[in-house]
Amino acid sequence: MLDSKLIAARWYVGELSGEDMPAIACQALEEGQDGKNLRYLAGLSSPARRDILETVDGALRELGVQAPATPHDAAIWMARRLADDIVAGRIEPYGGACRIWLSYSSEAPELKHWSDMVINYEVEEEIGNVEKAKLQIQQAARNLLSTAK
Repeated sequence: MLDSKLIAARWYVGELSGEDMPAIACQALEEGQDGKNLRYLAGLSSPARRDILETVDGALRELGVQAPATPHDAAIWMARRLADDIVAGRIEPYGGACRIWLSYSSEAPELKHWSDMVINYEVEEEIGNVEKAKLQIQQAARNLLSTAK
């Protein structure tokens, strides 16, 4: 099933290209969603991102997502999603911390401190004490989840 909030966040942080959107629109239509923007996107073949910005905003609204979103808000949403995965044990803490830092801190400067946790993990790994670093990352993930949404 299509996760429209995830699609929106990935679009606004630049993880999806224009070429990705027709297939996503087709999937939404197949799942019973409908709208003029979704139908238009579904009929396109390899559109450039710059040519469909307004259409994608409209399609996302048709999917029930508040659009457009700022890259900052989308980055924070994606980071919180990863933090939830870290806390729930669905992803390894170091990998999640790397992704938050490398993928989202450029759009959301308040996430830059995740670089410290990545570096700390790597140092602790060298001396054989990764459990301490994992716990720090998990706590930072809990803290991120507890911040106002």
